[in-house]
Amino acid sequence: MAETKSTKSTRTPAKSAKGATKSSSGPTKAAPRKTAATSAKAQAAPAAEAKSRFNAALEEAKAGAAALRAEAENRADSYKTQALSKSDELVSEAKVYGVKALS
Repeated sequence: MAETKSTKSTRTPAKSAKGATKSSSGPTKAAPRKTAATSAKAQAAPAAEAKSRFNAALEEAKAGAAALRAEAENRADSYKTQALSKSDELVSEAKVYGVKALS
């Protein structure tokens, strides 16, 4: 005869939901919520400092750009005068060669 094993099914009881087995001794007070006014006050100081630093950096950048523009204008003027003088020299030399070619 064939032997059959009987398996005994052992089930574990289901776990209760979290907090369901806790006994409550009374109403608990919820933590106070942060209001917009509270968080605004807390963020006002760092935001004001950051804004101040940003504006200072912006003004410094504007001053630097103005200085670079002035320097570029000075260089452009000097290059312009050099080019005009060289142009006058080349025109006069070309006239001399033209006269020599005609004679």
